Amino acid sequence: MHNISWSQAYPDLIDTDYKWFIPNEYTENPSQLWLDWLLDGGSLTSRLRHLSKGIFDVQVLDESWSQADSDQIKQFKLKPDERVWSRRVVLRGMGRPWVVAHTSISEKSMAGRLSSVLSLNDQPLGELLFSEPSMVRGAIYICRTQTGWGRRSTFFLYNQPLVVAEYFLSDFINRVNAR
Repeated sequence: MHNISWSQAYPDLIDTDYKWFIPNEYTENPSQLWLDWLLDGGSLTSRLRHLSKGIFDVQVLDESWSQADSDQIKQFKLKPDERVWSRRVVLRGMGRPWVVAHTSISEKSMAGRLSSVLSLNDQPLGELLFSEPSMVRGAIYICRTQTGWGRRSTFFLYNQPLVVAEYFLSDFINRVNAR
């Protein structure tokens, strides 16, 4: 069981509160440093492991089935009564919270091999995604948050969609700026 809920730990990072933009359509352009992190199509897990000199872990805040919200209904083309699996984690480097990530997967997508994500526990989703040669990543969208920036993509794993939103936290910003 997890000690603290997503909303208790990060009340300012409730996904549905943000407006997501394609980067070239956003009026407030991020700095080049931020663009490098936001638009990188590779594994964030891999980059965070490198930046943290291998002192990296995943803390699961919440994993549960819930009724799809209006954003998820649109993303997954669901009926209003359908459910999604939601996983919220903190990616920590050097013992500090660097990124909060939220993964959503529709229940109907879980019928096949994608159900393996249910047993990730404290393993990073990025390792599964980027180890699968058939994985396809959709466009990267960005948003401005109270702590910095966030990004969101739809991935297709085993031909099934999952949405991953990642929010960069203050400790991460400080670490990157200190380099």
